[in-house]
Amino acid sequence: MPSHPFIAPFAVLAIVTAGMVLAGALLRTVTARHRPLAFHVLAVWALVVLVANGANSLGLAPWAVAGAAGAGVVALLATLGAVSPRQFTAAATSQGREVAWVGLVLVAQVGLYLLPLLIIYPAQTLVTGNFVCNDSVHHAVMMLGQNVGETTFAHWPYTTFYPRGIHAVTFGLQALFPTDEAPHFLLPVSIWASSFLGLSILMLLSAEGELRRLTNLIVAASPAGALLLGTSVYLFFLGHMGVLPFLVGAAVLVASGSIAEVRGRDAVLYLLPAAASLATYQLFAATLIVFAIGSRLALESWRAGAIREPMSRLLANRPSAGALAGTCVVGVLCLPVAYDIARGYDFFAGQSNTVGNLPGGYLLPFHVTGAWTSGAEYRSALTGPDSPAVLVLAGVLALQVWLVARARLTAATNVVLWTFAVPTFATAMLGMSPYINFKYLCLLTAVWVPLSYLGLRRGLASCFRLQWLHAVIMVATLITMVGSSIRSYATLPALPERWFAALERIRDDQLSDEAVLVLSREDWFQYYSDANDVVPMTTYLRKPYTGQPIQRVLIDEAFLQDAVTLLDAAFPGASSRLDEPCRGDTRDGRFRLYDAACLNP
Repeated sequence: MPSHPFIAPFAVLAIVTAGMVLAGALLRTVTARHRPLAFHVLAVWALVVLVANGANSLGLAPWAVAGAAGAGVVALLATLGAVSPRQFTAAATSQGREVAWVGLVLVAQVGLYLLPLLIIYPAQTLVTGNFVCNDSVHHAVMMLGQNVGETTFAHWPYTTFYPRGIHAVTFGLQALFPTDEAPHFLLPVSIWASSFLGLSILMLLSAEGELRRLTNLIVAASPAGALLLGTSVYLFFLGHMGVLPFLVGAAVLVASGSIAEVRGRDAVLYLLPAAASLATYQLFAATLIVFAIGSRLALESWRAGAIREPMSRLLANRPSAGALAGTCVVGVLCLPVAYDIARGYDFFAGQSNTVGNLPGGYLLPFHVTGAWTSGAEYRSALTGPDSPAVLVLAGVLALQVWLVARARLTAATNVVLWTFAVPTFATAMLGMSPYINFKYLCLLTAVWVPLSYLGLRRGLASCFRLQWLHAVIMVATLITMVGSSIRSYATLPALPERWFAALERIRDDQLSDEAVLVLSREDWFQYYSDANDVVPMTTYLRKPYTGQPIQRVLIDEAFLQDAVTLLDAAFPGASSRLDEPCRGDTRDGRFRLYDAACLNP
């Protein structure tokens, strides 16, 4: 009986995670001890992303990228003097409880994601097939390395700001993983990358002064439950999942830190999450970081009286002046890619289907509740204000707002909340793009749900003094979220393992050696095809046929009518020769290969 394909990836990822947690503990022994261990582990993770991104950009092999990332962490620890066996032992023993707690939060995050998948698998792998989420194909291509990704996306007008950092890490990890097949690695590594969001929530709880361990675990893991509902209608893959921990962590640092506390060698640690955000999602990430700085700047300005006094009063206030300077620096750094963003919008505006595979258009801000409808169709749920479920979501949101307001969150937490809430509701009202609308919505959901739980806990504790009741309600809510995701996943078509094997055989036998005209709408041919192959029927990464030399033609009988139409357009009259005299070889009952010279004599 074959083993579950997730076992090997998660075993490798668990070892890597354990190493990063221990490195974070070592780091904490000599720097920023007033910060929680979660901050130091997130800083190590950010350093891994940054070094891997640089190594991959240089065109290094996977083993060299993985080695560079590990060497970067060792170099940081050595620079700070925290690599001796004595320090290692001291860190492991003195912070044993914190290390175990951080590990437990990461495991809880991964577990919440895996639970519905393990119930559904193997009927649904969620490494999706055609028309469900071609984003998964794009992320798999990016995991093949910088050069391959640039070649594949060469005709895109905004390739320079496509997510890079997290993909560079996964490219390097493939040197450790016992296979080079990105489709099998994509989902586990997406879940793993998003699990670090629990560390950012722990940082937020630390800023709130919350110390209760059991409920902290539930609150820190709760974004996984909320994002499960998002993935059931969007499949929130690697680029988005990977940047979430850094964005939230950077916002927490901006909101809760002080310029005065960032001294000497600690400074680099505070910059790492923001830098990893920019390396992963560049201008998209920068907009939120700038908004966090601006929110903190407004708060400090109000406290310093700068809004009512001359500008010199603002600049005299060190935290405000630092926030202003940081805003200017980040803004200048992002100017080179702003032009690419504009070109990208122009590109989508010229497409016949401007909402892509968001058939209902824009999603409502009410989705921020995390209470997506159970068993909803793909990306089309609750997009109209006349839906009865909208009234339910509005009631849930009103309750959440009341709980969060009653919780009396600190100013730092409110800055984090504003950072994600304002862009979300602004894009929903201004209608910039369905994609931007949904991205901001999922980002805010990841922050809003744990804050709602925090408000629930504080509200019930003050009203009923029942310490166990809030934990029971939170667990019940998470179970409901997981159950709803299972029903939603069951409606999604997925690419069965059988077709991955077929595509791999076709790649090895034909696509790697010959120039093949692939007549299929299956988006995974964008991953399996070679540079000289042509994929004119796939979605918006299609490579059109322009008369280039072709040795073989592959017809996907699942899309036979469209394939024949395009074939006749490329080779007039070729469809009449498909059966006789040019009958091709059938592969796995679906794909048929023909000699191009026979079809186009």
